[in-house]
Amino acid sequence: MPPPPPHRHFQIHLSTAIVLMFVAGGLIWANVREKPSVIVENEMPSSPLRKKRKYTYISYFNCRGWPCCVTSNNPLVKLWQPDTEVKINYLNAGLDVATAALLLFLVWFILESLIRRRAAQKES
Repeated sequence: MPPPPPHRHFQIHLSTAIVLMFVAGGLIWANVREKPSVIVENEMPSSPLRKKRKYTYISYFNCRGWPCCVTSNNPLVKLWQPDTEVKINYLNAGLDVATAALLLFLVWFILESLIRRRAAQKES
């Protein structure tokens, strides 16, 4: 029996498409959820009149994006100024998109190679 002609269009298996949908859903969830973050800064005062103590400054803020923080806002500032503008870090947004594309590509490549390897073992 002659081998079937090659496909003209890009095709993936149904099981691969289902797994890719779940991975994409997980990526969307990770990027949209708001996660609390804390920055702790320790500084030594430079004044000769003060004793040498460490002062700790703690800032709380909410961050969105995975693995990089794309938007962040301080919930305390939002109470006093509700129409505060949210700043977007476009470099981190690009890194998030690149990470998501790479992760989806790796999942696709691994699943399709496993399916092809299994089909080749069945033929021989």
